[in-house]
Amino acid sequence: MDRIEAIEARLAWLEKSLAELDEVVRTTADEMRRLRGEIDAMRDDSVAGTDFEKPPHY
Repeated sequence: MDRIEAIEARLAWLEKSLAELDEVVRTTADEMRRLRGEIDAMRDDSVAGTDFEKPPHY
C-alpha cells in the first residue's frame, strides 16, 4: 500500500469515527436536555408544595 492509500484509509477511518462520536454526543445532549426538564419539573413541584401549614403541635 503506498502512502496515498494509507492516508486515504486513515482518513476514512477518522471520518467514520467522527460520525459515530457525533451521534454519541447528540444522544447524550438530548438525554441531558430531557433530564434537566425532569429536574426543573421536580423542583417546581417541590417549591409548590412548600406552602403547607405547620401541624398544631409546633
